[in-house]
Amino acid sequence: MTKYVARNHRSKTMGPLEPQCYLDVEITSIQKDLLNPSMEDLITGRLIQETMGEDAKKKISARRLDFISGNVASYANVLNSATQLEAVKYHLLLKAAIAGVNATNDMDIIRKAEEKQKAEAEKAARKETEACAFQQRRIKLLPELQGQVAKGQAHVLKLTNPQLRDVLIYFFRHSKKGVAS
Repeated sequence: MTKYVARNHRSKTMGPLEPQCYLDVEITSIQKDLLNPSMEDLITGRLIQETMGEDAKKKISARRLDFISGNVASYANVLNSATQLEAVKYHLLLKAAIAGVNATNDMDIIRKAEEKQKAEAEKAARKETEACAFQQRRIKLLPELQGQVAKGQAHVLKLTNPQLRDVLIYFFRHSKKGVAS
């Protein structure tokens, strides 16, 4: 009866299966539940049928080790037919393919993070080198620039553009940004 309900009645109508009203039969709630099994009831019945009785060929009830995460699955599989075995194989192959894609994505993320760290380290080293070169040039030019600034504003205004640039950058420590070269 449950196979009939599962295959025919449920696919055509979604209402509960009950005897016709012309039969004048009273039905209890337990009988209604028996006539209208849930999907869980059908699956449980199928599992019981496959693990006991004539349909049971080989009982393999074992927890599966999930090779991707290294965890033991929290449910048991009953593999009594070739179709179920194929389904489990397909499932595991699919999981392996997804794990491969995830591993590739993880490797890309790690590689990009390493490249970013390397670029940041190179940038910091370049800044440090530029700062050191600036400081050395400033030490070299500072006595000459102090002498030119000490001569007064009129003298400074007569300097060439490269000389004015040096005065601004190395004597007054104005940033190079916004100063024409």
